[in-house]
Amino acid sequence: MRLFASLFVALAFPLSAFGFDLFGVPLNVQGLWWANPPGSESGWGVNIAQQGDTFMAAWFTYDEAGNAVWFVMPDGLSKGHSEFLGQLYRVTGPSFTGAFDPSKVSATPVGQLDVAFADATHARFEATVNGTIIVKFIVPQIFANPPPTCVTGGTSGPQPNFTDLWWKSPAGSESGWGLFLTHQGDNIFAVWFTYDVDGKPVSFVGSNVAKTGNATYSGPLYRTFGPAFSASPWDPSRVSAMPVGSATLTFADGSNGTFTRTVQGISRSDPITREVFARPPTVCN
Repeated sequence: MRLFASLFVALAFPLSAFGFDLFGVPLNVQGLWWANPPGSESGWGVNIAQQGDTFMAAWFTYDEAGNAVWFVMPDGLSKGHSEFLGQLYRVTGPSFTGAFDPSKVSATPVGQLDVAFADATHARFEATVNGTIIVKFIVPQIFANPPPTCVTGGTSGPQPNFTDLWWKSPAGSESGWGLFLTHQGDNIFAVWFTYDVDGKPVSFVGSNVAKTGNATYSGPLYRTFGPAFSASPWDPSRVSAMPVGSATLTFADGSNGTFTRTVQGISRSDPITREVFARPPTVCN
């Protein structure tokens, strides 16, 4: 088993061709996915980063007590065209409230994740966590127009799209936490994967980090609560969101920016950059 060189070291599985749509175009599945039909299980999601034939998945959901938690699949092997399988981990680390010490990050395997894509907008999600099997059908989450088109490789347009996995700059300086941004129209859905005061994994969500100026986006941050990841059926009426602060993203260019946040009265600002784990990267426009 390959341990993290970062929070989200890629799910590496070599493929001569990951998969193709009906028109022979290589599939690109980068972005935020949720349960199908859309809105039927609002409150949890899975972020996918794709670079070349390499994938990373981070699943934000809830533990048995209903608290926000996340699991990550950083290393996987192909099971065939358009399907990937890998070890699923629960990660602990230093609290977001203080200085971040990456030596305190520890990953515990809890099971596996298997995601099979029918096409670029439909997939079957199967996770095993401590012996419990969870099966969902998922689609990309569309929350603003226009949603971007993402392609492996290519060239960024005149207005950068920031959909990607980001981390502290310089790269690798704070391995263990990450920020996944999904950028649609003038809105960004931000999920910050970090650790609570007890070191347990926690995610904070900015579901409407909206454009407020040139290359600047701001919005409230929430801590959510909901049914356990293993709940069946999954009841979205039990999801609640507690405002905990705010976030501002300011971008210097398409690959570098600043993540400023205040959570529970604690403020911090960090330079961030896109996490590069394979070539070519995905470009969204």
